[in-house]
Amino acid sequence: MYKQYHPIILIFLLVFLAQNAFAQETFLRRNLPMHSADIKRISIDAQGRYLLSASLDKTAKLWDAHTGTLLQTYRVPISQGNDGQLYAAALAPDARVVALGGWTGYDVENSHSIYLLNRQTGQILHRITGLPNVIYDLEFSPDGRYLVAALGGKNGLRVYNTQNWQVQASLTGYGDNSYNIAFAPTGQLASVCYDGYVRLYNAQFQLQQEQKLGNQPYSLAFSPDGTKLAIGFADSPNIQVLDARSLALLYQPDITGATTVGNHVGAAITFSPDGNELWAGGFYSQYHEGHWWNQIRRWARAGRGSYQDFGATDNSISDLKTLPNGELWVAGFAPDLARFAPDGNKLFYQKHDNLNFGAKDRTHLQLKATGQEVGFTPYEQTALSFSVAERRLSKQSLGGQSFVENKAGIGLSNWNDSYSPLLNGQKLNFLEQYETSWCVDIAQTSFVLGADWYLYAADAQGKMLWKTPTQAVVWAVNITDNQQAVVAAMGDGTIRWYRLSDGQLLLTLYVHATTQQWVLWTPSGYYDASAGAEDFLGWHLNQGQSPMFYPISKFRNTFYRPDVIDRILDTYDEAQAVEQANSLNNRKKVSTDVVQMLPPTVTIVSHANNQAVSNTNLTLKYTLNSPNAEPIIGVQAYVDGRPVAVERGMKPTFSINITIPPRDSKVSIIAENRFGYSEPSIITLRWNGKTESAVPKPKLYILSIGVSDYVKKEYKLDYPAKDATDFVNALKEQQEKLYDVVEVKLLTNQVATKDNILEGLEWLQKQTTSKDIAMLFLAGHGTNDNTNNFYFMPHNAEEQSLKRTCVSGADIGSTVQAIAGKILVFTDACHSGNVFGLKRSPNVDILINELSSAENGAIVFTSSTAKQSSLESSTWNNGAFTKALVEGIRGSADKSQRGYISVKSLDAYIAERVKELTKGQQAPVTLYPKGGTSDFPIAVGR
Repeated sequence: MYKQYHPIILIFLLVFLAQNAFAQETFLRRNLPMHSADIKRISIDAQGRYLLSASLDKTAKLWDAHTGTLLQTYRVPISQGNDGQLYAAALAPDARVVALGGWTGYDVENSHSIYLLNRQTGQILHRITGLPNVIYDLEFSPDGRYLVAALGGKNGLRVYNTQNWQVQASLTGYGDNSYNIAFAPTGQLASVCYDGYVRLYNAQFQLQQEQKLGNQPYSLAFSPDGTKLAIGFADSPNIQVLDARSLALLYQPDITGATTVGNHVGAAITFSPDGNELWAGGFYSQYHEGHWWNQIRRWARAGRGSYQDFGATDNSISDLKTLPNGELWVAGFAPDLARFAPDGNKLFYQKHDNLNFGAKDRTHLQLKATGQEVGFTPYEQTALSFSVAERRLSKQSLGGQSFVENKAGIGLSNWNDSYSPLLNGQKLNFLEQYETSWCVDIAQTSFVLGADWYLYAADAQGKMLWKTPTQAVVWAVNITDNQQAVVAAMGDGTIRWYRLSDGQLLLTLYVHATTQQWVLWTPSGYYDASAGAEDFLGWHLNQGQSPMFYPISKFRNTFYRPDVIDRILDTYDEAQAVEQANSLNNRKKVSTDVVQMLPPTVTIVSHANNQAVSNTNLTLKYTLNSPNAEPIIGVQAYVDGRPVAVERGMKPTFSINITIPPRDSKVSIIAENRFGYSEPSIITLRWNGKTESAVPKPKLYILSIGVSDYVKKEYKLDYPAKDATDFVNALKEQQEKLYDVVEVKLLTNQVATKDNILEGLEWLQKQTTSKDIAMLFLAGHGTNDNTNNFYFMPHNAEEQSLKRTCVSGADIGSTVQAIAGKILVFTDACHSGNVFGLKRSPNVDILINELSSAENGAIVFTSSTAKQSSLESSTWNNGAFTKALVEGIRGSADKSQRGYISVKSLDAYIAERVKELTKGQQAPVTLYPKGGTSDFPIAVGR
């Protein structure tokens, strides 16, 4: 029987669970859909519904095994060092429990732990403690009764009963690390170990056979009928297929072309579900279509027959798993994931989001002067440069200085890919054992050296001055001209600035490999970011056995500090930069203790993702956690990103009633306390009931505002009023086409006062029902106050009286949040010039980030981003953004000739057209709310 706890009791239960060895600590971490470091293991449940991946980035992720859609990110307690790196993962056969392990728990308790999580909620259910070494592999028995862990060192295997998570058996006698274990369908267990042995146990975990193979066996897999056992090696390219009863060698598959250690396919191995084919992958790569791809090899006749090779991953292959339908999932160190059809056709590929700075030519990292400008050329890509001062990413070479290896009597050699770098011919002795050096640069009287795990500085005699742990390989380094900082290009895709005097980290830049959005942050979490990029970063909170992650946007008022970033490379000291920025902008010093200002968390538990439903009336049940016993202000339910039901306060029922449309839809719940909104708990529901035979056309409501003429003549612009009018006229043409009715409120120039704009916002909110579409268009000047709050400037605006005379972003946001139907916002409020005595552009990013948040749910088109101007010209008779927008609505965005323009096709057209019109000087951005609407038509083409 399900028992519902009163909210206060629930809070005390959660606090009680948190009282264990792990202190309440926060760690600033990147937050991306894809892993940001090596994927070590993948696992699939018995029915093949889910794929689980575990990574050195200290997260595990759950994916839909048939579509590749990310469903959940799991987190375990971590430390600043290695603790939390995940080497092993397993899904229970029924997919109810997730098991995770690796370098887990050691930094706190001097022993390692296995974490058992609820697959749907991510809550840690139990922690198995006291393991003597790193956990390299985890596997559930086919019947789900046992969980087996393979351990490092000479510690063998541990078998746990899943009823109570107590040790069922300790399998000993191992002489080295055990990296892989596998169950046969009959319950037999096999393991491989670096002591050279393969070991076979019966279903009662009694040793039946062991065979010395003479090498370092690394991977293994049973055939589906349990009669054969395939083995791959770390130190040999050969693959062996053994008899699964006697462990006698049956045959060796053909390894032609992959015949050397370091270029072989035995790191991961599996049979097809019917047993007719053998698949393997590892380090073997081939060049194809301009890229080196690591290959998977497929042999016919279970490994006896001929083979085919298929390009799979961007780097070494770490694991392979098959689905019951014969499809194959492949994981790589890049990190990346690929899914193949049984015939070898690649169905899905998810690449990492990191730029790869591992090019052999280390001169690709370039600087100018004080490090305010940095250039870099990612592997197999064109050069990029970034200006910290201007927050501008350019697709061009910087043409600045690169590293030197010989200067001022300091000569460095044998430093690239070496255990033994040399200073003036003498071996340096400060690297860690087995650590490889990759890059160097020389200052006036010292030098820096980047390696696998540390960034080092040493004097001219080779005496180490400092070393800084990096948790990523240092591919390239470059010292600034003023000898104040060293800039490093890292293996995790970041660029980092360190203080040269002591190695203190000052600043980190991450550029998304595909979208080229960026985020720039200090060690304490002060940040600036391009539109839509701020949630690439967030706070991981250790709180007992239930770590949480909070995107940094949840603390925007505290940590969004472009003014602090501006001063980091002037002061080379974060505390001084904060002090100067506060003084200049008259800001009070505020607490940055994240633990004291946490929003709540919420999880839907009544419905699974992709669950089929046939009733439009649903009751969603959920769990709530409000840290620090903060009262819940409200719980809001959304369908396709728009609000449908709200509960004020925390209700003891933990349920909310909603109505969904008779079609597939995304449903989410968001909770709120005084510190802000939770991340949405999102599920997709598949409609399995009756569908409506005829869907009525929606109504379109438009509030269009454009201000060219201001009371203050120096604010004058040329085209915003015309832009607002042209936008309305283009959409009026859609009446009786896509829309039943198009209703408009147009406010331009003298009519666009603050009072009229506020009345217009109220009109838009009241008129729009859940079946309608609303559009808000803003063109004119925008500005920010000294705490970065955005204001739109009406006709009667006064820059010295923003609150009294301008429309705040908060007013716009509250309207957008309350609108029942779909809402699109178009902003062209980044016009610059000597408007306020400063050559600057307003920062509209904070507004559009807020509007597109999950709780507000708007799709936001913006003409340009922070520190970039919106251009207008008599050549176009419009601003560039509106010119492209109107063209797109009137049919130019329908490039695929579908007969209609969707949100995403309009987005694509505007991006290309504005780039063309402005010769690359302006880059519009479109932001979509997390868990919000899918693509939908907004206009009918010509």
